[in-house]
Amino acid sequence: MSRFRFGDFTVDTDTVEVIGPDGVRDVEPQVFSVLQYLLEQGDRLVTKDELLENVWGNRFVSESALTTRIKQARRALDDDGNRQWAIKTVHGRGYRFVPEVERVEQGAPAAGPTEPPDPTPRVAPQRPSSTPARALPDELRMESRRPFCGRVEERRHGVDVLLSAADDEPVGWVWILGEPGIGKSRLAAELAADAHAAGHQVVFGRNSEDLRVPYQPFVEMVGQLTSDDDVVPEQLAPLLPTPTERTRARPSDVDDEGLRFELFEALARWLAERATDRPLTLVVDDVHWAADSTLQLLRHLQQRPGAAAVSVVLTARDTAPDAREVVDDLMATAQGRARTALLHLDGLDERAAAELIGADAGADLAEVLAQTAGNPLFLQAVDPVVGAVHIEGAVRRRLATLPAEVQDTLRMMSVLGLEFGLAVAAAAHDLDELVPVHPCPGAVLASRPAERRPPVADAPPDHERLGTGLRR
Repeated sequence: MSRFRFGDFTVDTDTVEVIGPDGVRDVEPQVFSVLQYLLEQGDRLVTKDELLENVWGNRFVSESALTTRIKQARRALDDDGNRQWAIKTVHGRGYRFVPEVERVEQGAPAAGPTEPPDPTPRVAPQRPSSTPARALPDELRMESRRPFCGRVEERRHGVDVLLSAADDEPVGWVWILGEPGIGKSRLAAELAADAHAAGHQVVFGRNSEDLRVPYQPFVEMVGQLTSDDDVVPEQLAPLLPTPTERTRARPSDVDDEGLRFELFEALARWLAERATDRPLTLVVDDVHWAADSTLQLLRHLQQRPGAAAVSVVLTARDTAPDAREVVDDLMATAQGRARTALLHLDGLDERAAAELIGADAGADLAEVLAQTAGNPLFLQAVDPVVGAVHIEGAVRRRLATLPAEVQDTLRMMSVLGLEFGLAVAAAAHDLDELVPVHPCPGAVLASRPAERRPPVADAPPDHERLGTGLRR
């Protein structure tokens, strides 16, 4: 281990500390890794690609994440982008460390010359912190055991948001959207694991389909962030997951807008405080089932100005019959904001599908994709040898959630075959042409914008394909 001295600063790689004239500076793990790597190179120019490879290794990040870390490293050294007395930007190339540096090996009697860098890629070290490291929540660990294929760009965009968390940055939002079974929760678990590996605190909250419990995911997440000995603001009492506090009236129950506002503001401040030592990532699953109180709280947090090293990862269905207008409004307000990613998931491509099902020469991948439209839930029901798709149980469960009139329409259409003319379907159902699917709120054949449906090869323009409806 080494100690680097320059100006009024010392960087100790043994204790993972940056010590300034006023004492130890608060530096996040990846910021320390960037600073350490630059120091190890002396005054040599370090390219951006070299920094990304050696600090993040095979992790999915972009230059924006690196730029944020450089900004934070400068701040720890009382430097900035204008002065650049410590870290100089070489435009279009990379960075170099400017001051003369004395390097002392731990235990050595005197300073030695700067040694060449270790070329082995490293993961950011975990610096000492007053907030203990937490294991990933059980739900995320269980989800992460399932196969993960494809989604390279979606993962990259999500990681960029999470790893840019900082005290002076706005709260980050990652929306993961798509139909049932498309892999929203799986991608959320992967992003959570990436954040956890970077030193973040990660907590998880769900929304139940049947219960619609007020503030359910936040009750669960506050419980994961607190212990019996913790002192929390009185306004957060409705979110404390203890039997005594659960019996107290929640602001949504008494319909007091003033109390709700106090609760929302108190939670926002409390989350920011919890993230001062380690960035905090909240994972909120199945937002389409959220109670109105939960959606109000999410809207308040998303629209609230201010900065905090907090990120929120949310999953939601955006197809009928689960899509909700209030969730669509939340996503609409998120578009264009800083530290925000809206990730729309479609079916996997042939390469990712083959990786997921482990297909060999016996499976016709083109036919498999035609039957499943690349939906991972259905792909995992594929026989990898013969390519047969065993999805009856999944389809039956999905159909059971649809209104009775929609189920009647689908039963009628199933008799017509895999492909059918809409005029024939209309006549069979005693409806006007092109009407059979539209008056049904869960009419899956018309539940998604046409430009996002998988193409139907060789189908006439007035034909539909029953399989594309059943998978929704």
